[in-house]
Amino acid sequence: MGVAETAPAGVQAVAEACNLDPRRVQQLVQEGALPRAARGVYDVDACLRAYVRYLQAAVQSKATLGDEGEVVTTKNAKAQLTQYQADLKRLELAERRGSVIAIDDHERILSTLIIETKARVMAIAPRVAPKVIGLSSRIMVQATIEEEAKLALTELAQRTPTLPAAADGASEAAAPPTVRRARKAKTTAKRRRTTKQKAAPEVAS
Repeated sequence: MGVAETAPAGVQAVAEACNLDPRRVQQLVQEGALPRAARGVYDVDACLRAYVRYLQAAVQSKATLGDEGEVVTTKNAKAQLTQYQADLKRLELAERRGSVIAIDDHERILSTLIIETKARVMAIAPRVAPKVIGLSSRIMVQATIEEEAKLALTELAQRTPTLPAAADGASEAAAPPTVRRARKAKTTAKRRRTTKQKAAPEVAS
């Protein structure tokens, strides 16, 4: 004696009967786990029986159900773990190459740059004020202000991003490659300026 079929229903009715999301029902249909009479047409009882068999097979294979009702087998879990490990290794390699930087480091560098920018902008007015006293030409006043503004922008453009010293006394080698290169470039530039300053009196004499 065969099992009578119920009236055709939509994907929402199947989802409610199986306690699944409609999207998951469609995925199971694509996987061949649930039957479909036609596009968008389902037999709820047939789908329920098929879903029970699907769950029985999952239990027999010692699998578990994921958050969205999908079957997670040991093989799938291992494959997912392998993928996570590969992603982590790629991230570590990118960090060693200086292609990425930690979010915390980026936020500290950005915060330092913002503070320095504010300080340099606020310092323009005290430097300009004595220079414009007595100037009667608006053009001269504007030129003086622009000169100081350009000087502040030039100093900021030459600023290299560095991280504040670590509280635990971390060594230079622990800093990200991008920061180490920036520190090295800044030290080299400072040495060159010092060398030029020392050589200037000798040339004058």
